[in-house]
Formats: sequence, structure tokens, C-alpha cells
Amino acid sequence: MSKIKWNDDRIKQTLTALLLISRTRLTRGDTNDLVAASLLDYRNDPAAYKEAHWNKAQASWSDPKDLSSLKNPKHLAYYKNLLAEVDAVAARFKRNQIQFNSVIELDNYLVTYLKSPDF
Repeated sequence: MSKIKWNDDRIKQTLTALLLISRTRLTRGDTNDLVAASLLDYRNDPAAYKEAHWNKAQASWSDPKDLSSLKNPKHLAYYKNLLAEVDAVAARFKRNQIQFNSVIELDNYLVTYLKSPDF
């Protein structure tokens, strides 16, 4: 398997999946180990992820920046922070041209550097 470079589509796809699955989990009130659980959901069943977040009518992915489904103020605040953290991580990947040896290494990096909620 080849290295995953900072500009690889797999990084963007992983970050988008992390956001969309995290938002869905927050909407359900599921906050337990949110970042790791969301990445695990994505890796374990990418077809379910696509089914849940691909809008067939518009032929596009759900917008990760759509906050309308988050009704709990704590969840909304956390998700806004997560959006900013993901943007910062993506910028760090680009600035430092970070590479990963595998998707597992990428996921571990994200779990380490993105905070799960404390509520």
C-alpha cells in the first residue's frame, strides 16, 4: 500500500466522514468517545456512511457545516469547535506536507489530536 500524502483524497474523505458521522452521533445524543467511534463507524461500514450522507436527489454529499440538526447547545458548541479543529488539522497537513503509512495511522493521529466532548 502506498503512503497517504497530505494532498491525498483519502484524507479529505476521512475528515468529511468524521464530521458527518460525528454530527449524526451528536444529534442522537451519542457523545461517548466521539472521534474514535465515528472513525470506526466509517472504516467498518463505508457503504452505510454513503447511504446516510449521500443526497441522491441532489447528487451531492451532505454539507458538514450544516448545523440545523443539532438542537442541544452543548452539542452545537462542540461541533462548531470540531469544525474549526478539523480545518486546523487539514491546514497543518498541507503546511507540513504530512504523510501517513496507512489509514489506521491517519485515524490514530486524528483521535490523538481532535478532542472528544467532555459531557
